[in-house]
Parts: sequence; C-alpha cells; structure tokens
Amino acid sequence: MQIRKISFEELKLDDQNTLIRWKVHIQQSQHQQEQLQQQINNLALHEATFQIDYKENFTLAVNHDQTNNNFFDKAPVTCISAVVHKEVGYKKAEKKVITILSSVLNHTGAFSLLCIKR
Repeated sequence: MQIRKISFEELKLDDQNTLIRWKVHIQQSQHQQEQLQQQINNLALHEATFQIDYKENFTLAVNHDQTNNNFFDKAPVTCISAVVHKEVGYKKAEKKVITILSSVLNHTGAFSLLCIKR
C-alpha cells in the first residue's frame, strides 16, 4: 500500500479482509505475550508457568550401525519444546528450556502431560 500509495479502501475486498485478519492475529499475539509476561511477573514462590509448542514432525537418521544403503534409513520423530518459568526467590524467576524428540507423532494432551512429567 505504501509503495503504490493507495489507501485501504482502494484495495480489493479480499486484500482488505486479509489485512483485517492479519491485524487481529497480531493483536491476539501481543495480548498472549502480555498475559504470559504478567503470569511470569506474578509467580509466587515455587509456582511455575509452562509454554509448550510442537515444532514439527520430521525424519531422523537412526540406523548408524547398518551398512550400505540401510545407513541412511530414517525414523519419524516429533519435536516438542517447553519453556518453564519458576519462581525461586523474591521476584527471581528461573527459566529453563526443554526440547524433547519422540517417536510419538500425535500431538495430544496426554502426550504433553507425559512430556511435562518427565
């Protein structure tokens, strides 16, 4: 818009809707970040907050003891990362980042809880 020097109203209706959805997405993202930071800032002693994200499923070379073409066989894995903020003293939060590679490919709540327990 700025390069072509056109106003929002001059855009096609589909482009206007896309920009509106993008603006809403950015506002929601900022709100989530603010809420997370507020939770971290207000943790009581020994309380924690978890931020968990499934990165992706991918294949990982695992058969390094095989010969020839079997050497390059790959197994599917999922990558899940968690950031944990725990209050360890007066207004002193400890931050830990945990990354788990697992052969469990479904992203369910039960799997998330299992990862947290470990």
